[in-house]
Amino acid sequence: MSSVERQLTHLLREATTATRAAFRNALVDLELTPVQNTALHLAASTPGTSSAELARRMHVTPQTMHKLVTELQHRGLVVLQPRPGHGRILEIQLTDQGKRLLTEADARARAIEDRMTARLDERQRQQLLQLLQHCIAALDDAPSDDDHRVRRRSRGEETG
Repeated sequence: MSSVERQLTHLLREATTATRAAFRNALVDLELTPVQNTALHLAASTPGTSSAELARRMHVTPQTMHKLVTELQHRGLVVLQPRPGHGRILEIQLTDQGKRLLTEADARARAIEDRMTARLDERQRQQLLQLLQHCIAALDDAPSDDDHRVRRRSRGEETG
């Protein structure tokens, strides 16, 4: 790996760490964690989703998601309603209070983005977004050498 690649991965890691910390701090007085915020977003964007479906989308165990949804329910941010035709499946729906909290959290996230990109003009900001999307797509599309080694090892092949 060249020094430029190491620098890029280092800077991306630093940006991620700084962004997460700023967002976590921005949510403190809302008594909301970034994970809870993500769950609220997913529930809002996919009406009728269940706890199990959210767990899969967030890559957590159903037990973890159940605990998270229960916390949100106790705070009055979501309600659980039986899915029509499937009484055992409970759909997560945001309450008005949950929607208001999510709107406030979104405003704080935008303020963080604005602060982070304050030294960029609009063209640079759009270019940054496009470049990051290209980087993500490249990693999603092309398996890495490590991915190839894992696949060969799982088939019993030598990995060199």
